[in-house]
Amino acid sequence: LSAEAKKAKELNRKPFIEFDATWCPPCQAIDKSIKAKDPLTMQAFEGIYLVRADVDEWGWGDGKNFAFDSIPIYFQLDESGKPTGASINGGAWNEDIPKNFAPVLDKFFHNN
Repeated sequence: LSAEAKKAKELNRKPFIEFDATWCPPCQAIDKSIKAKDPLTMQAFEGIYLVRADVDEWGWGDGKNFAFDSIPIYFQLDESGKPTGASINGGAWNEDIPKNFAPVLDKFFHNN
């Protein structure tokens, strides 16, 4: 994550990591919304540097820096790639539709 945080800094973007999975319904909804270029979703993800980690490949965190039991979950990273302590997961919104998740993610990504 250190190398990814360095790339984010070079691009003048805040780094985040998302833990997700292809079988996760909220993850699928967000991914579909990104691919469809939904305006609310595009605004939420604008200007950030997102590292995506599939839990089936990377596991469910490391138990200390990234401890979680639900996905999707987003952690803000510092300039060295370590978590800042700020995180948000799919429990922060109701139905998995852009008008619900995009404003919540937008606030998290841009107000931290």
